[in-house]
Amino acid sequence: MTCPESEQPRTPIEELLRRQAAAALLGEAEAVMRGERHLTIEHGYPETDDETARLEQLRTVAWRGADGAHTRSIGGGGDYTTITVEGPAADAFIDHLAELATALGPSWWRVRRSAR
Repeated sequence: MTCPESEQPRTPIEELLRRQAAAALLGEAEAVMRGERHLTIEHGYPETDDETARLEQLRTVAWRGADGAHTRSIGGGGDYTTITVEGPAADAFIDHLAELATALGPSWWRVRRSAR
């Protein structure tokens, strides 16, 4: 696969970053084909007990699952959380979790239906 001349990476680092992005996209597509769905919340580093409690509430609901959907993993880093859900009702449960995260989180939380 080649890029138009204007999109060709200019340095080895740019080429590495392009390949890493492509591999991540391919990995997520394979996970979707296996029935996994992802939700990533970019929330920043919790600075207050209230922020920590909001994240914990979201994680608790995620771990409970729903009929036809169960959470396989919750991971991420200090400033983001990614929830992976499986099952025939995974899409609906991810939608529910996205709505909950939007309701719980401050306006600057970014909620995306992807693995990051």
